[in-house]
Amino acid sequence: MGPPPPLPSRSAMACAKSSGDAAKIVALLESLHAKIDAMPKCECNTLRQELVDLKRSLDKTTDKQPLSLPAPTQDTYSVVKRALNDASTYAEKAKRAVWVGREELSTPDQTTSADQKAIESLCEELNDPHISDALKNGQIQHHRHPHEKGDRKRRILKIAFTDEKTRDKFLSLCRSSRPDTITKTPGNFVRRDLCPYELDLERKARIDAYTMNCKLGALVYGIRDEKLIKFNGSNSRPLPSDYANRPPRGFNNTSLNANVNVNTSLLFDTVNQSNDSSILGSISPMQVKPNDTSTSTANGYNLILLTETWLTNDDSDAYLMGSADDYVVFRKDRTVTPDKSRGGGVAILVSPLLHPILIDTFSSDGIETLVIDIHPSIPIRSTRICLVYRSPSCSSPSLQSFLSFIEPLIGNLPFLICGDLNFPNIDWTSLTSPTQNDFLSFASDNRMTQFVNFKTRGENTLDLILCNKDIVRNVAPTIPFADHSSITFSLGHASPPSREFVPSRQYHLADWESINNCMSAHDWTLALSSLDADNAFSYFSEFANSVLDTFVPKTTSAPFSRYPKHLRILYGKSQRASIAAPNSVRTIHIVKRFERSLREHSVRIETSVVDSKNPKAFYALCKSRLKSCNSAPPGIVDIDGTHLLSNTDKAHAFSRYFASYFINGIPLTVSPFMKDLGVIMHPSLKFTDHVSKMTSKARAKVNLMFKCFFSSDPNLYSRAYTTFIRPLLEYGSVIWSPHTVTLANQIEAVQRNFSLRLFTRCRIPYSLYPDRINQLSLQTLEHRRFISDLLFLHKSVHGFYSYDHSNLFKLSPLIRSLRRAHSLRIALPFVPPTSHSSFVTRVIDQWNVLSEEYAISSPFNFRSHLLSLPSISFSSDSLLRL
Repeated sequence: MGPPPPLPSRSAMACAKSSGDAAKIVALLESLHAKIDAMPKCECNTLRQELVDLKRSLDKTTDKQPLSLPAPTQDTYSVVKRALNDASTYAEKAKRAVWVGREELSTPDQTTSADQKAIESLCEELNDPHISDALKNGQIQHHRHPHEKGDRKRRILKIAFTDEKTRDKFLSLCRSSRPDTITKTPGNFVRRDLCPYELDLERKARIDAYTMNCKLGALVYGIRDEKLIKFNGSNSRPLPSDYANRPPRGFNNTSLNANVNVNTSLLFDTVNQSNDSSILGSISPMQVKPNDTSTSTANGYNLILLTETWLTNDDSDAYLMGSADDYVVFRKDRTVTPDKSRGGGVAILVSPLLHPILIDTFSSDGIETLVIDIHPSIPIRSTRICLVYRSPSCSSPSLQSFLSFIEPLIGNLPFLICGDLNFPNIDWTSLTSPTQNDFLSFASDNRMTQFVNFKTRGENTLDLILCNKDIVRNVAPTIPFADHSSITFSLGHASPPSREFVPSRQYHLADWESINNCMSAHDWTLALSSLDADNAFSYFSEFANSVLDTFVPKTTSAPFSRYPKHLRILYGKSQRASIAAPNSVRTIHIVKRFERSLREHSVRIETSVVDSKNPKAFYALCKSRLKSCNSAPPGIVDIDGTHLLSNTDKAHAFSRYFASYFINGIPLTVSPFMKDLGVIMHPSLKFTDHVSKMTSKARAKVNLMFKCFFSSDPNLYSRAYTTFIRPLLEYGSVIWSPHTVTLANQIEAVQRNFSLRLFTRCRIPYSLYPDRINQLSLQTLEHRRFISDLLFLHKSVHGFYSYDHSNLFKLSPLIRSLRRAHSLRIALPFVPPTSHSSFVTRVIDQWNVLSEEYAISSPFNFRSHLLSLPSISFSSDSLLRL
């Protein structure tokens, strides 16, 4: 990037009287600020210095303006002057730290001397050569703020450095090493010098923390990064003796009589899954960590709204949720056809405590839409949420169809429209647009307000939040994990009630020796002699529970600190940078660094589990990544249209529904198929539906595995496949094993796809399918089904399975002896048209040519013999095709 344009001289500035000259000045400053966001840090400092020089060249007689946005009534000169003052002040604040809570002495000189000694002691305790040299060379200065004490009991101590890098290192060391100089005195801490809007956020959060702690009578809430947080752990600390007498500034006693405004928190993200990375990587567990706006025990967001998910029917809900299994998932995927490529799609993840109900879905050319209702606690009104993805190539008739679809859904409820709508030409300030007038007219007619006032992709605001009620709060950008900025916001009604953590006993850690001694030493005869049966049982239960509580530890909730410290620091930096400058080069660099570190952390965990060769640890890892949702069902709508939100109402409704099939002589509905022990059975004994459903589920698991693991170790994927995916393709295969080429290749295609993706992920040179499975020490699924059929027949002949097989086969030994024959030869009693689906029909020829030694051997020896045989796949008798 070339040097910035030359700045105007003082005389030129003084002569800028006309509106045209003033407009040029504003345009110049806007271009300079745009370059700041787009430049690396070193160039930003240079450009910022030029702005400071420009400020000094202005009329020095003008009064200083406070740090704030310019008022609309000011002239252009005042606006430019205030903007330059703000730039200079912010540049100075970036090089300062603040020590809060330090005592002042009786005189200013004594206070200054004591502060100097405290800073010297702190720098010595940090034990960093760079900071020590800066202190010796006089590059670390300090002063009390404000300079005049006035009626303040205690002023903050501001510590100024010569550059931002030294300041950041100083703060990092103070947080990591926790020096005694600061921590030995309660209420002392060091933070960066905050801007005015950050101070307002911190003061409000401090008032909320004070209010909640006074209500609870314990130190449960605190402040971190200008936000209200809840401390980890079940044992809260008691309030200090004078805590209630030291309210924060701006506190009003009426706050104790009102509830703190904790809102339902939402995350809106455009995922844009055009590659093979995972949504779990896009919305990482770090991003949904517990925070002040969350009352959910596991995650920080009550709703997560995703657009451009790029999901298909082969992707399971677990791909969206990962380890966060306390969400209800609603999806509208794009239907992939020869005319429609993969892409688009929307999804909503909702806390079940909000009692979500699916209202409707809509799909048209270039548009996918989900509409749900959420029902917070009474007396709060419900809210209708419409999530939309509209592609840039969406036609005007599709947009008209979408508007016609949602028009009747706007009723008395607050109606919220979120989505990647791709309207870059709409000016939401003046409500004008050269093209998209239909959507503007719709928004105006329904009195909707657009709340996103920052750029979400490049220089355009493509992701929008509109609502017809004033309930949207705290709209802000957050860490972007795609080419769009993610957005967090809250709705102005209460969060759902929290799920209380219920600990369980860890019996594997129990002190059984002490338990036995306690139980045996108790005089049960004396204790129970005068009690009847009921009272004796109650006595025994209370005694046993008290012993278990004493000698059996209980589980505790997992804290967020399970992540390494460097990841938590990177996450905080990414979040702050995304809020301050979401589209800047520095923000993108920090976010990519965080993503890379999070991926490396996952790879280290996976590698350590594989290297440990501990099957339990490997199984636990795979289960945590590949498990399905087990959250509560969402709200449902009864036959009469009533919304059923509580579990009791749902149970009664289901009871009435299922009871109607068995009472009052109502006939049962005749179904053309049935599902018996997990296998879909048809009267024709065709298993096309079962195979389709089974392969679809297995493909979804394969997709989930490659999107949840990051390792390049083929052993990890091979073991996960054989443990969690291949059993899905082999369950009950004796019943449904296909005899047609189409179904056999449909099943085998799952393993073909898996082996090909494994070779691609692990950077193994391409080879044909038979060579790939040989390298992975796998067998074709067809050959494994053949072995299962023979094993089942062998155990049936030898009586290991107790069932009547006379209608399947009968023993038919030959009268004359042959070289390849045995006494357990079988024959079919009859050959009906559907006999091809019988396991006996499939393997009768191979069974009858076995040698006597193996036919009469034990199941273990027989299986060993079968495993030593060459594969039947890709031979003349095989149904598979290369």
